[in-house]
Amino acid sequence: MKESVSPVKSALTYGGVFGFIMILQLVVLYSVQIDPLKYGWVGIIINFCNFIVFPFAFIILGCLAYRRLNGGYLSVSQCLKNGLIITLTGAILYSIFYTVFVNAVPGYIENAIAQTRAVKLQNEPGIAPKKLASFLNDSRSGMQPGITVPMVMIVYTFIGMIGSFIVGSFLRREKPAAA
Repeated sequence: MKESVSPVKSALTYGGVFGFIMILQLVVLYSVQIDPLKYGWVGIIINFCNFIVFPFAFIILGCLAYRRLNGGYLSVSQCLKNGLIITLTGAILYSIFYTVFVNAVPGYIENAIAQTRAVKLQNEPGIAPKKLASFLNDSRSGMQPGITVPMVMIVYTFIGMIGSFIVGSFLRREKPAAA
C-alpha cells in the first residue's frame, strides 16, 4: 500500500515566501515614506496583490507542486488543506513580524495615523472635528497588534478557503477508482 503524500512541505515553502513578501512590503513602504496623498494608488496595488494576486498565485503553485508529488493527482480537499496552510503560514509570519515591528519602531502607528488624517481631510474637507477624532481613534485601535493579528488570521483563512476551492476546482485530478 502506497503512503499518502503530505501537503505540508510544499505548502510551508510557498507560505513562507508569501509571508516574506508581505514583510518586505511593510519594511520597504515604511522606509521610503510614500506620501499617500500623492501616491494613493500604491496602497491600492499593494492591497490587490496581498489579497488577490499573491494568495491565488501561491495556492496555484503549491497545489501544482503537491499534485506533482502525489503522482499527478489532486482532490479539492487536498487543495483546500494546501491552500489554507499556505495562506495561514504567510499570515502567521507577517503577524509575528508586524507585532515586533510595531513595538520596535517608535512612532510607527502615530505616523500612520498622521497620514490617515491627511487623507481623510483631503477626501472629506468638511468633516466635523469630533467625527475625525473618533475615526482616528478607531484607526489607531485597529492598528494595534491585538486587533490586527486576529483580523489578519481571519481574513487570510477566508481568502485561503475561497481561493483553494476555486483553484482546486480547476486543478483537480482524481485517482481512477480501483475495480
